[in-house]
Parts: sequence; structure tokens; C-alpha cells
Amino acid sequence: MNHIKRRSKPQLNLAQRRRTYRWASGPTARTGSPLGAKAHRFASLVSRHRGTALIALAVAYTILTWPGTQLAPQSGLDQSWQAGLAMALEKHIQWGPRIDFTYGPLGFLVVPMLYYHLTAALSLTYLAASRWLLYLLLLRECLRKLPWPTALALSFLVGATAIAVVDGADLLMASALLLYVSWQHSEGSTKRRNLLAHVLFPAFAAMGTLVKFSVGLLAVFLLAVIVTQSTRWRRAAITSVLSYSASFLLLWVATGNSPANIWQYVRLSVSVASGYSGAMSLEVGRTDEWLYALIFLAALGLLLRWGAATTASRQPWATWLAYAGFSWIALKEGFVRHDGHDLEFFGLMSVALLSVPWHRLATASRLLPTTALASILTWTAAGSVPSNVVSLATGPHSFEGEASAALGSRGTTIMRQAQAALVSTYALPQSMLAQMAGHTVAIEPYENTVAWAYPQLHWDPEPVLQQYSAYTSSLDALNTQFLRSPSAPKFILNQPSVAYEGINQDPYFESPSADLQMLCDYRQVAATPQWQLLRRGPDLCGAPRLLRTTPASFGSRVAVPSPPPHALLVAALSEVGTALTYRAENLLLKARAIQMTTNVASFRFVAGTATDLHVLSTPSHFGYSPQYLPPRIQSFTLYERNIVTDGGRYTVRFYAVPLPRLSSGTA
Repeated sequence: MNHIKRRSKPQLNLAQRRRTYRWASGPTARTGSPLGAKAHRFASLVSRHRGTALIALAVAYTILTWPGTQLAPQSGLDQSWQAGLAMALEKHIQWGPRIDFTYGPLGFLVVPMLYYHLTAALSLTYLAASRWLLYLLLLRECLRKLPWPTALALSFLVGATAIAVVDGADLLMASALLLYVSWQHSEGSTKRRNLLAHVLFPAFAAMGTLVKFSVGLLAVFLLAVIVTQSTRWRRAAITSVLSYSASFLLLWVATGNSPANIWQYVRLSVSVASGYSGAMSLEVGRTDEWLYALIFLAALGLLLRWGAATTASRQPWATWLAYAGFSWIALKEGFVRHDGHDLEFFGLMSVALLSVPWHRLATASRLLPTTALASILTWTAAGSVPSNVVSLATGPHSFEGEASAALGSRGTTIMRQAQAALVSTYALPQSMLAQMAGHTVAIEPYENTVAWAYPQLHWDPEPVLQQYSAYTSSLDALNTQFLRSPSAPKFILNQPSVAYEGINQDPYFESPSADLQMLCDYRQVAATPQWQLLRRGPDLCGAPRLLRTTPASFGSRVAVPSPPPHALLVAALSEVGTALTYRAENLLLKARAIQMTTNVASFRFVAGTATDLHVLSTPSHFGYSPQYLPPRIQSFTLYERNIVTDGGRYTVRFYAVPLPRLSSGTA
């Protein structure tokens, strides 16, 4: 019987044996117990179909941890820019010359609200795909360096927490970092590495740029780090640029935008991103979270140092550079406007900690306690453990409900009910609706959801989607030029200003030049305590006339001259926010917020628009109801928030803007 051949067992190649060892390694696999043997057989089976198993696990995690979302449109600040993004796509409004915001043409993808079936369905698809990708990359990276039970648990824990606390757009930053790490330590062929680095990653970066510009900046930065590590970096750079450009152009055109507007969109998006730190600097007393952030950064530094000793990377500086850039952008996302936004930082950094490159299975002794500490700190900052981490039964129900609403008739019912509720909330008088019928309408300062609730309105917004987002003079000028142009809206539906995002403001200081232009070109034709309707007419204003130049310094009171009769009193402030220390602080993280205290109130002052003309007073017979007139400012003091100092000199120029039409009674 010796001549009878025995059937040999399937042989695993070297890579499969390594993966099997990783999956099967752990206490149960080394005991020799029946449980350990079963675990080893299970790991061997999974290792042969590793790709399919990871895809299936990522799908399961995505559905199990799906967070419940409010689908019915509502009123409010955030809901209004979300409605604006959806309406911009629906109405084919051109980005760049006609609309600009922190989010881009694909920004509607992060908002699953049922403004339209198409936008809701696309948003659901995007959110499912982005969360699935995050889980897939986390699983792949954890299984590369941890025993499989630990890898599955940590991937679930960190991924679910990040999904709960990180914005749908910013979550792409975590995936971008994981893609970078995956490329750096991939075991595939050179062609596969090049496909990821020079085709797939640039396409991913292009999509990120059109979802949210800051996300695209990080992805482009990581792409540049990848290119610098190539032996043929010039060729890699050309390939990456071409791939990014082609993907960007394809997505840009797919959203209904003209290629001629790309440069203006990029230029204005840079202005929005650069102006955000100075305009939205905020602290609301969450001081413990600063300590948590230092712990996160210190832990990341230690893990990178320990990990560098175990990796085979020939260019460890690239890893340090990639994580430094990621941490910097995550820190700005979480701590510039430091309220609940700090959760964005903690969610993103938890992913960063788990993704640090290692090549030894001993990483569990350091990575496990670090990740556990990061999760505890994140939950402490959030006030509780996210519901999608502990209530897994609700995830599939939430996913099924959103899918059926976005794709089925149930969504139509939700939209109709939401529209009826909003009409009741806004309660626009029929007389105003009759006057606006058939004419273009802008809604200020931010409640754009009105245009969705009343579809008979021809929505024609100012280019900067919400006034407070005009962080720089270039953005303010964009609004001003639009109101001055022949294509300006016939009507402006205005609301009394209210405090938002924890920031008090003068309503006429948000986009100051544009508000001055509105006063010159628009007349009140109707008003209620909730709404003011303005109609465009001939320009009331003459050329500004210089009244006085006053040198001043932070902490000193500036007296405002008496307003001339039949004129607007305005002022421009120069040298505010130009100090080198202010700019350096703003670039590194954020400068201290600048406040203005007047005889009327105290509010933030935006340094980026300081040189624009700010309305200080109007004639008593201007024709506006009192609650819609700019407050009359008789004196003011500039200071850094909570710190009144004598440093920081600036110059104030007061101007009179004559109103000859108003004084002659022809208004």
C-alpha cells in the first residue's frame, strides 16, 4: 500500500502563513485547548478569504453602528446652510461666482435630510460608503499588527466612536490617513502600490476637496508626502496631478458647474479656510478638553517613536510629517471654535493612534491601553458613551428607515409634513408672498430654509451662503459686487439679528460692505416683528466723504463723531490683526478673538473685514422699522477677548455717506 499516494493538504504561501499567525495568535491559540484549536482553524479559513471577510465585516460594522439621523428639514442656523447646499445643486447655482461656503459643491453629501429625494439618496450612499471605507481600513490595519480578537474589538470601538462624533466630511480625513498608512506598508506589487498612490488617492483627494475644502487640503498634503517618497518623484508627481485634475474636473462638471469657474472657486475657498481661524475663534469654558488634547498628542508622539523602532520604513521622517500635518488640521478643526467641536479632534486622533505603523505583535501591550484611554477621554468629553457603540440593535433599524425614506414614497410624506411645519413656524404674511411672487429673493442673514419651505419663492442668495461666513474682505467684496450688479435679487427677506454659535454680533458688521450696499439699494416695503421685506430701487448713496482720522490702541475708548444730517456714518479700521504675533498664532492654531464693546453691546469683531466700511449710524428718518436699523454706535473699544490691554495700535477713519435722494424725498 506504500505506492498509494496520499492527498496532500492545501499549502499556504508565506504571506498567507503570516496572516494566519496574526489572526490565530493570542492566548486561546497557544493553549492547545479545543477552543484554541477551533480558533486556529477559524483563522486559517478566514485567512484564505481575507479580502471577502474584511469587506463583510466592514459592512456589518457600518450597519450595526449606523447613528440615527433627523431626516425632516427644520429651521435653524446649521439646517439653513444644509438646505442651501441641497438647493444649490437642485437649482444649478454656479459655485465660485454665485455661491461659496466652508463646504463645497459636494457638501450636500454629508446631509441626509430629505430636502430632495436625489440629494438624500446620494447622501445616504456617500455616508454608507465613507463609513464602510473607514471600517475596512481600520480592520486591515489592526489585523496587520494585532491578534484578531483585539483587532476586531478596537476597530469597532474606535470606528463607531469616530462616526458618532466626527462630521461626515471630516471623517474623510481619517480615511485619508489610513490610506496613506496602507500604502506605506502595503505588501502588494509595485503596480498595486502605484495604482493606490497615483490614481486612487488623487481621486479620493479631489472628491474631498469638493466636499469640504480643508479635507481636500489634508488629502493633497498626504499625497505630496507619498510623491516625495517615490524613487521617480517627478513622474509620480505628474501622474498624481493629472489624476487629481481629471477627477476634480469630472466631479465638478457632474455637479452642474462650469469649468470656467474652477479658479474662482479655489481662490474663494482658500479665503474661507484662511479667514475661519480669525473670525470664529471661540472658547466656551471647556478647559479640561485642552488637557485631554495634550494627552492625545503626547500618546501619538510616543507611539510614533516606539513604532519607528519596529518598522522597516526607509523614510521615517515621512511618517512623522504625515501625522504632524494630520494632527495640526485635526486640532484646528476641533479647537478654533472650541465648543463641542473638540469632539472632532478626539474622534480623528483616536483613529490616528490606532493607525500608527508597527511591525510587531507586541504592539498590543502598548496600543491597547492607549486606545482604551483615548476612548474614555473622548466619551468623557462627549458626556456619555455614544449610543451607536452600545445600542447595536438600533443601527440596522435606523439604516433601513433612512434607506426606505430616501428611496421610497415614505420620504415624500416626510417632506410634505416638514414643509407644512416650517410654513407654520415661519408664518410669512400673504402680503409679503404676493409682492415677492415672480421675483428673485435673497434671505438674510442666514435662514435659507425659508426658500425650501416656500418653493414658489425664486431663491437668489448672496454668494457667501450665510453672512457670518464672509470672513475676509474678498468674500465681503463678492457679496457687495453681487448686490451692486444688474443680477442682484429684486427682494431681500430679512430677519432681526440673533446671537448664534455662542457669538454675539452686530448684524451690520457680518459682511459690512455688503450691508452698506443693501442700505443704499434696498427700501423697506413691509415689516413684522419677525420679517422685513426690502425691495431694490435706485442707489440712495453718494461717494463717502472723510470726516476724521483717529489713531487708537487696544483697550482705549474711541469716541465716534456726531453723524451728519441726511448721511450714513461709517468707519474703516486699519492695522487690526496685522501684527506678526497675531498672524503667527492664527496660522499655528488661532489668535485670541477680537471683541468690540460699544455703548450698545459687546460682540466679536472680524479682523479680516476690518478695513471695509462699517455702518455706525443711520438717519432717524431712514425708513426702516426700529428693530431692523443698525444700532447707533457713539463709542467703542477694541480688545482681545477677556484681555484688555494697551498694546496693538490701529487707525480709524470715519466717513459720511450722503443720502441725497433720501433728503430730497425721492427715495
